[in-house]
Amino acid sequence: MIWNTCFAISVILLLVSTVITYLLIKMKKKDVNPFYLIFSGMFLSVTFLFFPINCGGIAPETFVDALTFMLLSLHNAIQTFTINVDLGEILKTINYQECKIQELYSLYTTVFVVFSPILTFSFVLTFLGNVSAYIKFACSYFKDMYVFSELNEKSLTLAKDIKKNHKKAVIVFTESENDNSWLIDETESIDAILLNCDILSFNFKSHSSKKMLCFFAIDGDERRNTNIAIAIISKYNNLKNGNLYVFSSSVESELLLSNVPKGNLQVRRVNPIRSMIYN
Repeated sequence: MIWNTCFAISVILLLVSTVITYLLIKMKKKDVNPFYLIFSGMFLSVTFLFFPINCGGIAPETFVDALTFMLLSLHNAIQTFTINVDLGEILKTINYQECKIQELYSLYTTVFVVFSPILTFSFVLTFLGNVSAYIKFACSYFKDMYVFSELNEKSLTLAKDIKKNHKKAVIVFTESENDNSWLIDETESIDAILLNCDILSFNFKSHSSKKMLCFFAIDGDERRNTNIAIAIISKYNNLKNGNLYVFSSSVESELLLSNVPKGNLQVRRVNPIRSMIYN
């Protein structure tokens, strides 16, 4: 019974995390990283997969026993993602048990053990990429910096124009994960810093107070640009060297921005259609 139960929980966790990840990507939700979600779902799925293996297919009689077996399963899950698990021994343990889904359980476990390290490798590459970006940011302390809220065709074109007229300037793209690989390739020509986090998550206050820090709320959604702008104003209104350009042509954004105390931050609204700047 415990084999069937844990197998069902493992499959449900995997399916739910996969579906939610797909929906987040489809709806372009950027407040949650889909990679972390699918990674967490797979980790929990593997944990429940190992639970009946550790308890020998017999349900624990006490809470302490259940907790012990769960901790062992967590340890096995970590080993699975770090290529430190003996698949042969696991399959032997499964084959010794008398359960109706023995072959399916063995296949399911094998797939996880084989493919989980690939996800770990992808995570490490992403982590190293972020570390590299943070190092480049730290090394740009004494340079004027232009920060874009998103990597897209419009922001890339503007960034190239800025770099052409100000060669020593540093270009930063937040939310730089993009399905269009050519956009990523194009950023190399201007030596841009690519941050996977959103513009509000990263702390740009650590930049030199003697150098210009210019923000661009240039997402494809004008309403989101306005929300980003209001949050930036709230966070950086004490910057004496700060500028903010908001790409929005709606009357609503003009009213909202005019009622927000801006402090020392210079805020300008850009009409995406006419490309005119309003003070």
